[in-house]
Amino acid sequence: CEWDEETGEVNGYRQDGYDGEDFISFDLKTETWVAAKQQAVITKMKWDRDRAFITQRKNYLTQICP
Repeated sequence: CEWDEETGEVNGYRQDGYDGEDFISFDLKTETWVAAKQQAVITKMKWDRDRAFITQRKNYLTQICP
């Protein structure tokens, strides 16, 4: 997580990998998951539908982490 003292802007990210390669990441600005490879598309679709999980990730990255 990053916090800009001058603007108060918070930037954070969540990125998961598998077997040493990028798998999926969370885009805080769009509040969606980004599949890094074809095998992650099913996970992306499932996680994009889970609004509670997205809210939890956003809260962590903007309120707890900084």
